[in-house]
Amino acid sequence: MISQCRMVGACLLLLAWVVAAMAPAAAKGRNGSPERTIQACLETARDAGSSRTECIGRASKSCEGLAETESGQAVADCYDRETAVWDDLLNTYYGALRTLFEKPSADKLRAAQIAWISWRDKRCELPHLVHDGASMALPMAARCLMETTAQRAIDLAEALDTLQTR
Repeated sequence: MISQCRMVGACLLLLAWVVAAMAPAAAKGRNGSPERTIQACLETARDAGSSRTECIGRASKSCEGLAETESGQAVADCYDRETAVWDDLLNTYYGALRTLFEKPSADKLRAAQIAWISWRDKRCELPHLVHDGASMALPMAARCLMETTAQRAIDLAEALDTLQTR
């Protein structure tokens, strides 16, 4: 395509378009999407009999490197991408777990989940309280949400595994 450019302006525009189109893929890192990175890690952990907690932060390793060159918002956005994956997994595991319980137990699980969400949100407010107004508070809170959500997803997955093997 680029070899067919006859005008410098058109070639530069085409090159800018190609770079812009590739940027989201490059931002995901060498391992592909955060979903694939986490899913592959969870499968490897399961197959090896190792802890799933080793997968927490796997898709957002590059976030720490961003802190030196990017804004606090950019770093927080990086953590938010992994949080979204863990949140989807959490909801999947939670839904599957609820189907295994009779109504009274399913209601207790729902109440526990609602209480956990409130606790998580309050827990992750701490960086904002400690670093009031500082740019570091936003990425620290985002990382807290990612790690806490991931741990809850893993807890629900392990409960699901236990009940399914009975």
